[in-house]
Amino acid sequence: MTTTVESHTHSAQYSSDGTTWTEFGAYVEHFETHDSITADRSTVSISCYEYPAGLAEDDYLVCYIDGVTVFNGHVARPGLHYFGNSVIIEGESVMANLTNPWGGEGTDPELDALFNRVYENELVSDIITNYCEAMAVPVSLHDIAVSTWTLGTIYPVTLRVGEAPINHIREWDEIEGCWTATRKNGAITRRTLAYAGSPDFTATEGTNIISADRTPRGTESIVNRWIIYGFEYEGAAIGGLGVGDYALTNANIPDPPKSRTKTIRSNFVETNADAIAFATAGVDRTNFPYDETNMVLLGDTSIDIGQTCRIDSAALDHDGTSAADRFVAEAVQAYGVGVGYETRIKCIRVET
Repeated sequence: MTTTVESHTHSAQYSSDGTTWTEFGAYVEHFETHDSITADRSTVSISCYEYPAGLAEDDYLVCYIDGVTVFNGHVARPGLHYFGNSVIIEGESVMANLTNPWGGEGTDPELDALFNRVYENELVSDIITNYCEAMAVPVSLHDIAVSTWTLGTIYPVTLRVGEAPINHIREWDEIEGCWTATRKNGAITRRTLAYAGSPDFTATEGTNIISADRTPRGTESIVNRWIIYGFEYEGAAIGGLGVGDYALTNANIPDPPKSRTKTIRSNFVETNADAIAFATAGVDRTNFPYDETNMVLLGDTSIDIGQTCRIDSAALDHDGTSAADRFVAEAVQAYGVGVGYETRIKCIRVET
């Protein structure tokens, strides 16, 4: 169970226009990418022996291992170091655009209102796609799965000047049970927080697991009741107690308290049917103790966030069956460190 840098190839390239690329892999000492379903962008940190001539902030930046793209974004900042004339190049994915304020910071409320983006009777996925277009995310990097949730039926959804699109997206993700993040190919991806069916790969003790730890939490992490309060307007309110309210009995929770509750309040929820549907799905995702397994694996370019990993390890009490399937929430591709090339992942349980 060994690997070395010599067993793999790497490439790092930059471009000022996205057309003409300059290879600087010969300067690279090591690099690490980081993708996560909770991060607002993917990142890469590249350690170089010397500064690549011509590289500048905001240049396009791509990294490969064994010819496979493991990072696709742009240069966020180069950090120069006096000793050894070394440099750390930090890169970030295009998802960073969604954290910027739409239309600038805003100055004049009346003028700014003319540039607000307003949506009525639109699917969440269509609105997010339009946000990507508005924030200069290339169409080739849109990977937004079609949603069934329609917004703006009672009151329009408005992205105001000075407001970051990511704030809306994170609220919708929590309610709908989705994740939005950048994968290693650079595309902004949105999918349901769920297993992918059959496992995408297997982590096996004695074969490709270098080191690992499993840190499940106790029964205090169980949430077996969700209450969703939706849109409130004169004379009526959507969802709430007894309406957007769903619970399942859990033998690990005594009576009292009988239930541990998550409460969400959002004007984006505009029907009682949506409120109870989201509450029901929410309980299905959280009616068990939180379980996290962190592993360092032999480098594998096929691994990405959002995949399903089957774990076979007696030391971790994962039995190599579907009961040991876990969702890959974070992935790091680390080239030139540890055993030479490592893939580090955080796996979580996402459904019963």
